[in-house]
Amino acid sequence: MEKERRLIQIRIQRLKEKIPVSKDNLKDLLKNGLFLFILFFSILFLITIKTHLVSGNSMLPTLQNKDRLFVVKNKEPKRYALVTFQPREKQGESYVKRVIGIPGDRIWMDQNTVYLNHQMAATNPTPPNERTFQVLNCQMVR
Repeated sequence: MEKERRLIQIRIQRLKEKIPVSKDNLKDLLKNGLFLFILFFSILFLITIKTHLVSGNSMLPTLQNKDRLFVVKNKEPKRYALVTFQPREKQGESYVKRVIGIPGDRIWMDQNTVYLNHQMAATNPTPPNERTFQVLNCQMVR
């Protein structure tokens, strides 16, 4: 038992001799840690967030022409949320639209009136202060 303790103490002493702790080592360690932290979150941002430039006035008054958005990729859309997508027939273009129906809903139009689940859909589903918060809550559907 005593012999094992002595061997452990010798190993610890050798490790301390090989890696001297100094201010320079701590600064390097902190710089490397900060670099890795920034790198990790930059990659995470690139994987989960997409920027989008609005072209056109189809989303007035919520979004203006040339507005820029941050879009969270691959989120499940909710009713009245904004989504971006690329139409199959027009590759290279990207649309921003509002979700009216979700799976299981029944939607139809009758004389320019939209019906959702046997009720007339809201004519203006835009919350009054959407310009301040909804734009960052956009979602992308593929």
